[in-house]
Amino acid sequence: LAALDTPPQEREFGGDLWRFSGLPGRPDLDMDPARFRRALADSMYVLFHRFLAPEWPGMRRRLEASLAAYQETAARIGLGSALSTLSPRLSWDGSGMIVTGGPDRTIDLGGRGLLIHPIAGASPRYLGIATTQDRRSSVLTVPIPDSGRQAMPSPAFDTLAALVGRARARVMRAVGGPGCRTDELAGRLKVSASTASEHVTVLRNAGLIATRRNGRAVHHHLTALGARLLEANN
Repeated sequence: LAALDTPPQEREFGGDLWRFSGLPGRPDLDMDPARFRRALADSMYVLFHRFLAPEWPGMRRRLEASLAAYQETAARIGLGSALSTLSPRLSWDGSGMIVTGGPDRTIDLGGRGLLIHPIAGASPRYLGIATTQDRRSSVLTVPIPDSGRQAMPSPAFDTLAALVGRARARVMRAVGGPGCRTDELAGRLKVSASTASEHVTVLRNAGLIATRRNGRAVHHHLTALGARLLEANN
Protein backbone atom coordinates (compact mmCIF):
# COMPACT_ATOMS: atom_id res chain seq x y z
CA LEU A 1 0.00 0.00 0.00
CA ALA A 2 2.85 2.38 0.80
CA ALA A 3 4.16 1.83 -2.73
CA LEU A 4 1.00 3.11 -4.43
CA ASP A 5 1.96 5.86 -6.85
CA THR A 6 -0.76 8.23 -5.60
CA PRO A 7 -3.39 8.05 -2.86
CA PRO A 8 -6.79 7.00 -4.20
CA GLN A 9 -9.29 9.70 -5.09
CA GLU A 10 -12.66 9.78 -3.37
CA ARG A 11 -14.47 9.38 -6.70
CA GLU A 12 -12.44 6.30 -7.62
CA PHE A 13 -12.83 4.82 -4.17
CA GLY A 14 -16.58 5.29 -4.14
CA GLY A 15 -16.95 4.07 -7.72
CA ASP A 16 -15.08 0.88 -8.51
CA LEU A 17 -15.00 -0.32 -4.91
CA TRP A 18 -18.76 -0.35 -4.47
CA ARG A 19 -19.42 -1.58 -8.00
CA PHE A 20 -17.05 -4.50 -7.40
CA SER A 21 -18.55 -5.41 -4.03
CA GLY A 22 -21.39 -7.48 -5.47
CA LEU A 23 -21.72 -11.21 -5.75
CA PRO A 24 -18.66 -13.28 -6.74
CA GLY A 25 -18.35 -14.31 -10.36
CA ARG A 26 -19.27 -10.90 -11.77
CA PRO A 27 -18.19 -10.74 -15.43
CA ASP A 28 -16.52 -7.34 -15.00
CA LEU A 29 -14.24 -8.77 -12.32
CA ASP A 30 -13.20 -11.68 -14.53
CA MET A 31 -12.57 -9.39 -17.47
CA ASP A 32 -10.44 -6.81 -15.66
CA PRO A 33 -8.64 -8.36 -12.67
CA ALA A 34 -5.98 -5.61 -12.63
CA ARG A 35 -8.66 -2.95 -12.15
CA PHE A 36 -10.27 -5.05 -9.42
CA ARG A 37 -6.96 -5.43 -7.57
CA ARG A 38 -6.37 -1.69 -7.77
CA ALA A 39 -9.85 -1.00 -6.37
CA LEU A 40 -9.15 -3.32 -3.44
CA ALA A 41 -5.77 -1.70 -2.82
CA ASP A 42 -7.37 1.75 -2.89
CA SER A 43 -10.06 0.69 -0.45
CA MET A 44 -7.50 -0.74 1.97
CA TYR A 45 -5.45 2.45 1.73
CA VAL A 46 -8.43 4.65 2.58
CA LEU A 47 -9.73 2.42 5.37
CA PHE A 48 -6.29 2.19 6.98
CA HIS A 49 -5.64 5.93 6.95
CA ARG A 50 -9.13 6.86 8.10
CA PHE A 51 -9.68 4.33 10.84
CA LEU A 52 -6.52 2.45 11.82
CA ALA A 53 -3.52 4.74 11.32
CA PRO A 54 -4.05 6.80 14.53
CA GLU A 55 -4.05 3.60 16.63
CA TRP A 56 -1.37 1.70 14.69
CA PRO A 57 1.76 2.71 16.71
CA GLY A 58 0.22 1.45 19.94
CA MET A 59 -1.15 -1.68 18.27
CA ARG A 60 2.25 -2.44 16.76
CA ARG A 61 3.94 -2.15 20.15
CA ARG A 62 1.38 -4.59 21.60
CA LEU A 63 1.96 -7.05 18.74
CA GLU A 64 5.73 -6.91 19.09
CA ALA A 65 5.56 -7.22 22.88
CA SER A 66 3.32 -10.28 22.48
CA LEU A 67 5.82 -11.97 20.15
CA ALA A 68 8.73 -11.07 22.42
CA ALA A 69 6.94 -12.57 25.44
CA TYR A 70 6.24 -15.79 23.52
CA GLN A 71 9.87 -16.04 22.38
CA GLU A 72 11.04 -15.70 25.97
CA THR A 73 8.57 -18.32 27.18
CA ALA A 74 9.51 -20.72 24.35
CA ALA A 75 13.20 -20.34 25.20
CA ARG A 76 12.44 -21.19 28.83
CA ILE A 77 10.00 -24.12 28.54
CA GLY A 78 10.26 -25.22 24.90
CA LEU A 79 8.36 -24.37 21.72
CA GLY A 80 5.73 -27.08 22.08
CA SER A 81 4.95 -26.39 25.73
CA ALA A 82 4.70 -22.66 25.03
CA LEU A 83 1.87 -23.17 22.52
CA SER A 84 -0.68 -23.27 25.33
CA THR A 85 0.31 -19.73 26.31
CA LEU A 86 -0.86 -18.52 22.90
CA SER A 87 -4.37 -19.93 23.13
CA PRO A 88 -6.39 -22.14 25.51
CA ARG A 89 -7.27 -24.19 22.42
CA LEU A 90 -3.66 -25.23 21.71
CA SER A 91 -1.43 -27.92 23.18
CA TRP A 92 1.44 -30.16 22.08
CA ASP A 93 1.58 -33.95 22.41
CA GLY A 94 5.22 -34.36 21.44
CA SER A 95 4.55 -35.13 17.79
CA GLY A 96 1.91 -32.65 16.69
CA MET A 97 -0.10 -29.55 17.56
CA ILE A 98 -3.48 -30.34 19.10
CA VAL A 99 -6.33 -27.93 18.37
CA THR A 100 -9.52 -28.14 20.42
CA GLY A 101 -12.78 -26.23 20.35
CA GLY A 102 -14.30 -27.76 17.23
CA PRO A 103 -13.50 -29.75 15.40
CA ASP A 104 -10.71 -31.18 17.55
CA ARG A 105 -7.71 -32.31 15.54
CA THR A 106 -3.97 -32.93 15.65
CA ILE A 107 -1.84 -31.09 13.10
CA ASP A 108 1.43 -32.66 12.02
CA LEU A 109 3.74 -29.82 11.08
CA GLY A 110 5.90 -32.27 9.14
CA GLY A 111 9.11 -30.49 10.05
CA ARG A 112 8.02 -27.48 8.01
CA GLY A 113 8.06 -25.03 10.90
CA LEU A 114 5.37 -22.74 12.26
CA LEU A 115 4.88 -19.03 11.62
CA ILE A 116 3.06 -17.24 14.43
CA HIS A 117 1.09 -14.11 13.52
CA PRO A 118 -0.54 -12.28 16.46
CA ILE A 119 -3.55 -10.12 15.59
CA ALA A 120 -5.33 -7.39 17.51
CA GLY A 121 -9.04 -7.08 18.16
CA ALA A 122 -10.01 -10.77 17.96
CA SER A 123 -11.93 -12.89 20.44
CA PRO A 124 -9.67 -14.61 23.02
CA ARG A 125 -10.71 -17.98 21.56
CA TYR A 126 -10.06 -17.05 17.94
CA LEU A 127 -7.59 -19.33 16.16
CA GLY A 128 -6.61 -19.39 12.50
CA ILE A 129 -4.49 -22.08 10.84
CA ALA A 130 -3.33 -21.96 7.23
CA THR A 131 -0.36 -22.84 5.04
CA THR A 132 2.02 -20.44 3.34
CA GLN A 133 1.69 -20.09 -0.42
CA ASP A 134 4.87 -22.08 -1.02
CA ARG A 135 3.51 -24.86 1.27
CA ARG A 136 6.71 -24.77 3.33
CA SER A 137 5.28 -23.63 6.68
CA SER A 138 2.08 -23.61 8.66
CA VAL A 139 0.73 -20.23 9.77
CA LEU A 140 -0.95 -19.77 13.13
CA THR A 141 -2.89 -16.56 13.84
CA VAL A 142 -3.77 -15.89 17.46
CA PRO A 143 -5.16 -12.90 19.35
CA ILE A 144 -2.76 -10.90 21.45
CA PRO A 145 -3.44 -11.15 25.21
CA ASP A 146 -6.23 -8.90 26.44
CA SER A 147 -7.02 -7.84 22.87
CA GLY A 148 -10.71 -7.85 23.74
CA ARG A 149 -10.32 -5.35 26.56
CA GLN A 150 -11.04 -1.72 26.01
CA ALA A 151 -7.88 0.33 25.97
CA MET A 152 -7.32 2.24 29.18
CA PRO A 153 -6.53 5.95 28.96
CA SER A 154 -2.88 6.82 29.38
CA PRO A 155 -2.07 8.06 32.87
CA ALA A 156 -1.09 11.69 33.26
CA PHE A 157 2.00 10.52 35.17
CA ASP A 158 4.75 9.22 32.90
CA THR A 159 5.73 5.98 34.65
CA LEU A 160 8.34 5.06 32.05
CA ALA A 161 10.14 8.38 32.60
CA ALA A 162 10.01 7.74 36.35
CA LEU A 163 11.71 4.37 35.81
CA VAL A 164 14.48 5.23 33.36
CA GLY A 165 14.52 9.03 33.27
CA ARG A 166 12.71 11.40 30.95
CA ALA A 167 15.46 11.57 28.31
CA ARG A 168 15.92 7.79 28.13
CA ALA A 169 12.17 7.25 28.04
CA ARG A 170 12.16 9.44 24.92
CA VAL A 171 14.97 7.31 23.49
CA MET A 172 13.03 4.08 24.06
CA ARG A 173 9.91 5.52 22.47
CA ALA A 174 11.90 6.86 19.53
CA VAL A 175 13.64 3.51 18.96
CA GLY A 176 10.34 1.57 19.32
CA GLY A 177 8.91 -0.61 16.52
CA PRO A 178 11.48 -1.76 13.95
CA GLY A 179 14.29 0.26 15.53
CA CYS A 180 16.53 2.86 13.91
CA ARG A 181 20.11 3.92 13.21
CA THR A 182 21.99 6.31 15.49
CA ASP A 183 21.64 9.21 13.05
CA GLU A 184 17.90 8.56 12.70
CA LEU A 185 17.53 8.44 16.48
CA ALA A 186 19.42 11.71 16.88
CA GLY A 187 17.15 13.30 14.29
CA ARG A 188 13.99 12.11 16.02
CA LEU A 189 15.21 13.41 19.37
CA LYS A 190 16.76 16.58 17.92
CA VAL A 191 20.03 15.94 19.75
CA SER A 192 23.58 15.26 18.60
CA ALA A 193 24.60 11.75 17.53
CA SER A 194 27.02 11.55 20.47
CA THR A 195 24.23 12.38 22.95
CA ALA A 196 21.97 9.76 21.38
CA SER A 197 24.79 7.20 21.60
CA GLU A 198 25.36 7.96 25.29
CA HIS A 199 21.70 7.29 26.11
CA VAL A 200 21.70 4.11 24.00
CA THR A 201 24.80 2.84 25.83
CA VAL A 202 23.10 3.22 29.22
CA LEU A 203 19.92 1.50 28.00
CA ARG A 204 21.95 -1.26 26.33
CA ASN A 205 23.83 -1.92 29.58
CA ALA A 206 20.45 -2.18 31.32
CA GLY A 207 19.30 -4.82 28.81
CA LEU A 208 16.58 -2.61 27.31
CA ILE A 209 18.16 -1.90 23.90
CA ALA A 210 20.22 -4.15 21.62
CA THR A 211 22.60 -2.91 18.93
CA ARG A 212 23.91 -4.49 15.75
CA ARG A 213 26.39 -3.14 13.22
CA ASN A 214 25.85 -3.38 9.48
CA GLY A 215 28.92 -2.00 7.76
CA ARG A 216 29.34 1.53 9.00
CA ALA A 217 25.73 1.83 10.16
CA VAL A 218 24.74 1.01 13.74
CA HIS A 219 21.14 -0.13 14.22
CA HIS A 220 19.33 -0.14 17.57
CA HIS A 221 16.16 -1.96 18.60
CA LEU A 222 14.34 -2.76 21.83
CA THR A 223 15.03 -6.07 23.52
CA ALA A 224 12.15 -8.28 24.63
CA LEU A 225 12.43 -6.74 28.10
CA GLY A 226 12.54 -3.23 26.66
CA ALA A 227 9.48 -3.87 24.46
CA ARG A 228 7.49 -5.21 27.41
CA LEU A 229 8.53 -2.30 29.61
CA LEU A 230 7.50 0.19 26.93
CA GLU A 231 4.18 -1.55 26.40
CA ALA A 232 3.40 -1.73 30.11
CA ASN A 233 4.24 1.91 30.74
CA ASN A 234 2.81 3.67 27.67
